[in-house]
Amino acid sequence: MKKINKNLKSLIAGLFVLMAVVLASVPSVGLAKNDEKNKNKEEYKSAWSRFFNFFGYRANASTKARVTKLIPVISGITAPTVLEVGETGTWTVKASDPQNKSLSYDVNWGDSTSKTLSRVAENTFVQTSTFEHAYDKKGEYKIKFTVSNESGLKAISSVTVHVEDEDVDSEDGPVINDLTAKSLKPRQATVSWTTDTRATSSVWYGTTSPVDTSKLPMIFRPAKILNHKINLSRLEPNTKYYVIVASSNGDGMTKSSEISFTTPAVPNQVTPVITGLEGPSIVVSGENATITVKAYDPKNTSLSYSVNWGDDVSAMTALKVTSEPFVQSATLSHVYDKSGTYTATFTVQNEAGYKTSSSMKIRVVDINNQ
Repeated sequence: MKKINKNLKSLIAGLFVLMAVVLASVPSVGLAKNDEKNKNKEEYKSAWSRFFNFFGYRANASTKARVTKLIPVISGITAPTVLEVGETGTWTVKASDPQNKSLSYDVNWGDSTSKTLSRVAENTFVQTSTFEHAYDKKGEYKIKFTVSNESGLKAISSVTVHVEDEDVDSEDGPVINDLTAKSLKPRQATVSWTTDTRATSSVWYGTTSPVDTSKLPMIFRPAKILNHKINLSRLEPNTKYYVIVASSNGDGMTKSSEISFTTPAVPNQVTPVITGLEGPSIVVSGENATITVKAYDPKNTSLSYSVNWGDDVSAMTALKVTSEPFVQSATLSHVYDKSGTYTATFTVQNEAGYKTSSSMKIRVVDINNQ
């Protein structure tokens, strides 16, 4: 008991010593003047700051929140693609700010004019602004929309509009002659025509008739020439296409009537050949029906084999690598669980995707019923 009291007295004495050390650097403030009081308060705070720093703390420390600035988002632009000179077009821009703050909208019409519109954030997260504009000259214009938030961060998106003369088929336009469209290769074609005056070249084409010329032409050449020749590429083989062309000489534009052409099929479309099906024509229900398919590819490429057994069950073998001899074979097995006559269809496919099929009838008997 005496030992505990002695330790307690030592602990209390130690605390008093520590307080004395801390307060030793602080002068008495009882008789100080007002300006001395302020000075002593600062020294008092400094002393306690040193005390807390001694134990790993920093006095008056503050944590500044990290602010992430997010740019606005343009979610869509509704815009016309073709206008006539003097016609007013309407563009609708949908945008939002991740922090739902107000946005300002700026548009450059591509003809040395611009417009700015400020909007205050509404209850709905997505804001919408509508702009109208009319062009006084024909041509192709790139319109740039810029959306800015309160932090000055911006999002930019562009669209293009084609402006035509009010009278597209005016009498002042060029005369189009000798219009032809030829396709000598499966995926290519050439469209050609002449004009009586130097003029630009435009082409619309597609696989449906009539061709839609209300949108921008698929191909446009601004050079003014007399003999026009446009090459089309990336076409589908063995497909009929429809074409309309147009030319403008500066005084007017003339569109042609619709013509058509058909691309040729891909040459050397060689299908594999099935040389035989070997297997029983009568099997017992519940037992394996094993059929061997022999086939080859004229180009000696790999073949894959599949079969429809005629009872709503199909099977596919793994790809077989070409090997000697030239004729390949695959063996497929199946178990019929019901008696009857089934037509099994075997299909062989080469690396080019071309297929050939051959069928055989298989009679399934149930020996228990005989």
